[in-house]
Amino acid sequence: MTKRKWESTGFGARLKSIREGAGFSQQQLAETVGVDVMTISRLERGGPEPAWPLAIAVAAALGVTCAAR
Repeated sequence: MTKRKWESTGFGARLKSIREGAGFSQQQLAETVGVDVMTISRLERGGPEPAWPLAIAVAAALGVTCAAR
């Protein structure tokens, strides 16, 4: 069986843009969401896409909907 390669969603770049626009540091966002700062860093660098509950928590912390991705 061949593994499917998913196209990048651009989540990390969009997260960074929204976070910076909201005036949050990575550390502040991590503390607000309740995750380690390395989690936010990995997401912004294009690491694995977040699980849905984390995406919802990040969006809520930044005051955006998940559709804003």
